Amino acid sequence: MSGSDDWTWSTLQATPRGLTAQELKIQCLWGEMREQFQANGFTDEGRLTAAITKKMKVPAEKVMLNPVFPEPFPQEWTD
Repeated sequence: MSGSDDWTWSTLQATPRGLTAQELKIQCLWGEMREQFQANGFTDEGRLTAAITKKMKVPAEKVMLNPVFPEPFPQEWTD
């Protein structure tokens, strides 16, 4: 969609901080590899974390899904 379609955003959201390159890579790997670590309908997070740790060569405590909480973008910033 574009402005030429007579369509405009009714709300905007942003986060105070985005993901670092490493955090984004971890998120992507988690999504890509998750299916390989399923047991009885649950993800074996310990084994998945270990696999990502090994693949990225980072400490296990760095392998986590960082929350991203979008917040309303102040309307006055868009006027």
